[in-house]
Amino acid sequence: MQSETLNAVYAAMDIDEEDITNAEPRGKEKLGRRKRALGKAARTRSKYKQLSMRHLARTYSEERSPELVKEISCRLIRRDPLKFFVKHCEIALLGWLSILRATMLPENITSSDPRVVTAIKYLDNILYGQANSILVRRLAAIQLLYLLETVKQIVSSDYRQGRVQLKRGYGVSSIVMKIYMSAQDQLMTMGVLYERTRFARRLRELTVEPPFFLILYSNAAESLADRSSGFGMPMLEMIASHIEHVAPSKLITACKDLAQVAESAIRSGQACDTGRMALEVKQRLERWMKCTISTNGAYVDWWL
Repeated sequence: MQSETLNAVYAAMDIDEEDITNAEPRGKEKLGRRKRALGKAARTRSKYKQLSMRHLARTYSEERSPELVKEISCRLIRRDPLKFFVKHCEIALLGWLSILRATMLPENITSSDPRVVTAIKYLDNILYGQANSILVRRLAAIQLLYLLETVKQIVSSDYRQGRVQLKRGYGVSSIVMKIYMSAQDQLMTMGVLYERTRFARRLRELTVEPPFFLILYSNAAESLADRSSGFGMPMLEMIASHIEHVAPSKLITACKDLAQVAESAIRSGQACDTGRMALEVKQRLERWMKCTISTNGAYVDWWL
């Protein structure tokens, strides 16, 4: 029953880039043509964005840096971001709660506890499974980093208490990656695993307030988080800093509140009233959306 519930939540989070969900084509034949057309259009958009990001990276220079940051930021924020956030924040909260319930480790646990490997496998199944949406994979990527950072603290504690041995060239981080490798069902090289964590780290660096700010990002987020985009971490930091500067403060606060409520509910073992929490966030943002958005006197039209 729990598995069916999680699948329903993840299916509901399968949100199309342009949120094309309301059209009702007539007949099965037209539906098939529409699906093929949408699929082709989505692949074209994805390819265009990836190529354009690489092109932008090739044109990067110190002089063009502010201009590039602004251009990429506009591409990164999806169309109608505030309305989209208001519409989908509750289902994202449900998904995040599901991930935390399955992967948040209890206190006083050792690095050899099987629950560590189980949590990693759970996240890997989301990240590299075929049926999961972009949004839920983003949430899983953020939690994978949090989980590995927690495991690193656990290994350090084990070392201080004499439960694990370290040696030169084989420190805490090496043990964490060894645990990560032991959770793989198929043979993986260490380089592949490092690349996975690097992608997740770059995605988090790009996120103003993880994980819920990721709701606002278009598919360009994956292109930027991929190292092949050509942009280094300093550039990602500048992009995130620019977005944080122009983003509505109430939106950033809402993302932070959602994350805190979810973590508090999981740690306390209490139920989280996602409907009430989402309604409060929606009401706050909807009141704010009625006002004109201004930042340093400049109208930021892409938040509406």
